[in-house]
Amino acid sequence: MAESPLRKLVRLMGGVALSQGPLPHQVLGQMLIANSSSGEVAGATVVVTGVTQQPSAVAQVALRTAAPALAVQVLTARQERRLERLAERIREERVHQEDELTKLRQQQDALAAWKQKLDAQAIGAKELVDDAEELETKAQTNANAAQKLKDEAEALKTKSEAEAEALETQAKDQALEAKRLKDAAAVLEAQREAQLLEAERLKIEAAALETQREVQLFEAERLKKETAVLEAKRKAQVLKAARLKREAASLRTRRRAQVLEAARLRAQARAQAIRATKLEAFAKRLEALAEQLAHRRTHEKKKHPKKHPKKQTPRPKPRISPHGSR
Repeated sequence: MAESPLRKLVRLMGGVALSQGPLPHQVLGQMLIANSSSGEVAGATVVVTGVTQQPSAVAQVALRTAAPALAVQVLTARQERRLERLAERIREERVHQEDELTKLRQQQDALAAWKQKLDAQAIGAKELVDDAEELETKAQTNANAAQKLKDEAEALKTKSEAEAEALETQAKDQALEAKRLKDAAAVLEAQREAQLLEAERLKIEAAALETQREVQLFEAERLKKETAVLEAKRKAQVLKAARLKREAASLRTRRRAQVLEAARLRAQARAQAIRATKLEAFAKRLEALAEQLAHRRTHEKKKHPKKHPKKQTPRPKPRISPHGSR
């Protein structure tokens, strides 16, 4: 189950606040802010510092380490967004190139069909030209026959004049038909030449589209190289962020060692203070014992003033331990 943002913020603020206290509180604060990113810890530190208005060494270290981490995260997110846009652009270019290639193939298929149609029309036009030449030959033969018949008709005007005129009319009609077929063949030839020109134009357009596709492929390769360069830069930034994290961890370790050393020095100072207190008490007790001995000697002198002092064996002084026991 995911932790709520408010609870996470309270936990991080409490951990940062405890990290600024004594050593046990610092340990508890480190446990609270464990498994948190540098950005989250930096945000909680800024909030706690703004509320308390007492920046500590821990807050300064957190800010120094979190600011580069935040900058690296922002740059990484920006590079990732740019990479996504480049990848989307490459995908769109690839789809566009595939569409252009499909259109080019369709145009090539249409061009091939049109060429087959033009070849069929050229064959038909050639056949028409052959038919026209054959009709022209027949017309010439008929004209020759008509001339021959005309020559014969001069001899036999009364008998074959009608037949000669009929043959001449038929020859004229055949000549007109041959001329019409020639004109139709010329029109078909002109149409064939126009279709050939159109086919050449389509070939040129296909070559231009192929060149454009090659340019787009080159652009795609360049974008891939730029993407690889950006990916290398992003990896370098990630490595730099990891190095900064390691430096921050080493700083935190040094800070903990310094705190432990300070605690040890404070414990030594307390032990020395206790020892000094005991020595002072021991000195006071020695002074009190000296006063008691002096008072006892004075009292003995007042009690036996005229007696000669006897040689007495000096009594050993009581040994007093530093802790106050005899």
